[in-house]
Amino acid sequence: MASSVQGFLSLHIVRAAPDHYILVIFGEDPGALDRLAAQVGSTWMKDNVVPLLGAPPERHVGPLVATSSP
Repeated sequence: MASSVQGFLSLHIVRAAPDHYILVIFGEDPGALDRLAAQVGSTWMKDNVVPLLGAPPERHVGPLVATSSP
């Protein structure tokens, strides 16, 4: 699973619409996200998420610029 990938921090899934999901994945660096995509994402996404989508998934990578917690 994702927790076994070096550099993986967390995964959050937001259901924005019945056929629109947003995965927010945090990693220590872009390399961690690449490892996650190669080792877990391709198979897991194909089996668990893609069948629920109305269009093919998109991937965007960028730095976290703000956060808030209680």
